[in-house]
Formats: sequence, structure tokens, C-alpha cells
Amino acid sequence: SGLAHIEVFQALAGHYDALRLERLMEAAFNEYVGRTRLLLFERETALGGAGWDMFTIDFYRDLRHYAEVSSFSAEVGDAAARRAGFAGTAAIGPTLRQHISLHHDTLGTVVK
Repeated sequence: SGLAHIEVFQALAGHYDALRLERLMEAAFNEYVGRTRLLLFERETALGGAGWDMFTIDFYRDLRHYAEVSSFSAEVGDAAARRAGFAGTAAIGPTLRQHISLHHDTLGTVVK
């Protein structure tokens, strides 16, 4: 992997557990369609102080890999999404957005 997609999230009040579940579902979806499983990091709630609740990192070979249209069919994607707990691939984004008050993302190169 030469490129990382980093997403930072702050959950809506009372939605932390639901956001965590959604992120785990999306990690499973990635795995089911043959992508690298995303990494999930959570702040230590007992320590406080962070302006975010969790962040995830997805890995890609390069910018072209990140931007390319999915290499799997709609049927395969929907089956993987349902297996991961979503209603289908079209529900992944809306499911995430119903649990967040803040979202930032960026692309960066991987340091080895």
C-alpha cells in the first residue's frame, strides 16, 4: 500500500456505539469484497481531551486504485453489504451519516 485514506469522526450525542458498529460493518464489507480491512482507532474515553471519537485508515496501492470504479459487480457488492449488516451498498453512506456530527478525511502517502 502506498496511499492511506484517513477518516476522523465525532459521533452525535448518544451515537458512539452505533458509529463504532457502522465502522466495524464497513470494515467487514471491505473484507467481503476483497479489499483491505480498514483499521479502526478509538480515543480512550477515560482520558478525554480528544476532539474526535474515532478514526479509520483504509489502504490503497496508489491514487488510481483509490479512484477506480469498484472491481466487483453490483450484485456482489449488495451481497457483501447485506452480509456486513447494511441494507445494500447504497445504504453504507447514509448509515454512517446518521451517527456523526463531524467528519474529516484526507489522503496521504504511507511511510515505511
